[in-house]
Amino acid sequence: MTDADPIGYRLAGRRWAARALLLSAWCCAVLSGCQQKQVSHEPTVVHVTLPAPPVERYEPPEIPEPKQPEPRERTVVLGRSVKGTKLVMHVFGDGAPAIFILGGIHGDEPASAAVAERLLEHLRADPSIWQDRTVAVLPRANPDGLEAGTRANSRGVDLNRNFPAANWRESKTGRYHGGAKAACEPETRAIIKAVRQLTPKTIISIHSIAGGKQCNNWDGPAEALARKMAAHNGYPAMGTIGYPTPGSMGSWAGIDRKIAMVTLELPAAVKSEVCWQANRPALLEAVRWRPGPARDAVGK
Repeated sequence: MTDADPIGYRLAGRRWAARALLLSAWCCAVLSGCQQKQVSHEPTVVHVTLPAPPVERYEPPEIPEPKQPEPRERTVVLGRSVKGTKLVMHVFGDGAPAIFILGGIHGDEPASAAVAERLLEHLRADPSIWQDRTVAVLPRANPDGLEAGTRANSRGVDLNRNFPAANWRESKTGRYHGGAKAACEPETRAIIKAVRQLTPKTIISIHSIAGGKQCNNWDGPAEALARKMAAHNGYPAMGTIGYPTPGSMGSWAGIDRKIAMVTLELPAAVKSEVCWQANRPALLEAVRWRPGPARDAVGK
C-alpha cells in the first residue's frame, strides 16, 4: 500500500475501528463482571455470642448495732414502808464485788440518811468510783421513822432488832422492840431482799450515836475494813458496840451469814455535812475494798 492508495487507507481505518469496538466491548465486560462480583460477594457477618460477664453481687458492709450506753444509775423499788412509802435502792455499776450501803434505819438518826444521800451525789458525779464493781445505796431504810423522828417504824418496831438472826428474840416492850416475830416488818424484808439480790461482799450500815461513842463497829469478816476506815475517820474499830443487839442486821448479815459488815456510828451531836466530810474518805475506802474469800459462809 502506497501513500496514494485510498483503498488501503479505508481498510486500515476499518481495522482500527474494529479494534476499538473490541476494546470497548472488553472493557464493558470487565466492568460488568466487577459489578456482578461486588453484588454477589457481600461481606459475611459472623455473629459471635460472648459469655456474659460474671455478675458481682453487692454485699453491703456490716454496720454494727449501736452500743447502748450503760445506765449510770438504776433504781430498784425493794418494797414499801408500813405507810406505803417506796423503799428505793440506787445501784451503780454491775461488776464484782458488790457493796450495799444503807442509812436511816433508825428514824431518830437523820444524819445517817443525810450522809448516805451525800454519798449518792458523789457516786453520780464520779463514775470512776464504781468502775468494775457494784455499789448499791438505800439512803432511807425507815422513811416513816425519819418523817416522825422516831427510832422505830410506824408500828413501833425497831428495825435493827427485827432481822431473822440466830439471836433474835421476841420483845414487845422497851426502846429495842424487835417485833412479834423476826422479819415481820416490810422495811426489814426489803433490806433482806436487797441483800439476796446483790449478794454483797460488804455491807455498811450508817447510824449515829450520842455520848462520843462514834466508832466503826464490825461484824463477820470485817475487822480489816473497820481498821482501814478508822485510819480515815479517826473513829475506833470495835468488835462490839458494848451491849447486846439481838436481831440486829450485824448479827444476821455479819455473824450468821459471814458478810463483812461495818456499822458506822456517826457522832450524833455533829451536823450532817460535817459528818459527811469527815467520813467521805472512809466510805470511799469501803467502796474500793476487796475482801478475801469468806470462810464458813452461810448459804443465801
